[in-house]
Amino acid sequence: MGERFCGQIPMRAAPETILLVEDDPGHAELIRANLEIGNLRQEIVHVTDGCQALDFLQRRGEFRSRPPGGVLVLLDLNIPRLDGLELLRQLKSHPETRATPVLVFAAGDNPRLIWQCYEAGCSLYFPKPSLFEDFIGTLERLTGLIQAVSVPISQ
Repeated sequence: MGERFCGQIPMRAAPETILLVEDDPGHAELIRANLEIGNLRQEIVHVTDGCQALDFLQRRGEFRSRPPGGVLVLLDLNIPRLDGLELLRQLKSHPETRATPVLVFAAGDNPRLIWQCYEAGCSLYFPKPSLFEDFIGTLERLTGLIQAVSVPISQ
């Protein structure tokens, strides 16, 4: 499962899958609906805890037959079983998932927590707004960024 290289630079493409890691069903539905409105072509896979997310990304358990392909993770931090920050640390410490882009979309704008996320390897941190209109506006910006993200091509 390596990357294909062009010279010394790994080839990159748009992610084939967006892994939505969110335990709040209302937030998950709003996020999914707004991503679909943005005409993203990626499959959206929703899991509700960190252990499921890790299994999906490392193709274990119920996801062992998942085909290879680039994944972008949209991660809430306050999730059960394995919290988002620990999931992020584990992803970035594993050779097969180290290059996976992770966009944290979580409640709170605590500078220390944001710093911990970047230190652990997140690509971007977006605080979840509490007002519905702001939440939707943030999702629209997030959708635009997802369209611009590329991931390493896996074989």
